[in-house]
Amino acid sequence: MNTLLLWLAAIAGPVATTPTSVAPSEAPSDAWVDGSLLLLQDSNSIVSAVTDSRITHVAMLFHPPGASAPLVFEATPARVRQVSLPDYLREIAVLNERRRQPMSVFVMTPRRDFSTDQVESMLTYARHSIGRPYSVKGYVRDRSAEGVHCSEFASRVLCATERYAFHNHHRITPVRLRHLLRFSYRAPVSLQLPAAPKQSWCAETADCWGDFCGWCGWACVESWRFRR
Repeated sequence: MNTLLLWLAAIAGPVATTPTSVAPSEAPSDAWVDGSLLLLQDSNSIVSAVTDSRITHVAMLFHPPGASAPLVFEATPARVRQVSLPDYLREIAVLNERRRQPMSVFVMTPRRDFSTDQVESMLTYARHSIGRPYSVKGYVRDRSAEGVHCSEFASRVLCATERYAFHNHHRITPVRLRHLLRFSYRAPVSLQLPAAPKQSWCAETADCWGDFCGWCGWACVESWRFRR
């Protein structure tokens, strides 16, 4: 039944509710510390419909020694990846150019900074997870799976500090994670997106087809996982 509801949500889009959203306050793009969370609002209508929230994605933010820019770690179709924060924000700005409902990016910072050892533990877990398949099978089937979804990944990274002891990570949605962290993290504030770089028609078409093919490829693999 859960699988059926998920695919019905994919076809129908967002349900007619008043979803949870983030208050619109702004902060500069450097207003963060290691272990901060990035929240995406209105990035996925399926997640919005299933969770009844406009908060639809979460990622982790770090600035490891020697890195030229802060790094974003996230679980996203088709796998867990690492990307620089400037590139990440540019990606979203480009995607917003061809979306009817633009995405917004927010940052949540911990009220108490993580220790050096805690940051290293989180980074170690995040780096070892790079390449792990992205999957919602665990959420739909209500059990741990080979793959991992965005807030499941983020909650496991946070538990590497031993400051948190979340359970049933596969059931934690982006809005649920925000709720769980409401006392230990500050309220989300918005990040300003850069201007989208100008693209030729050929480049824009190639990006669109690349995104489409990537999603189709992930969907095929994910469908096969549900058969096992």
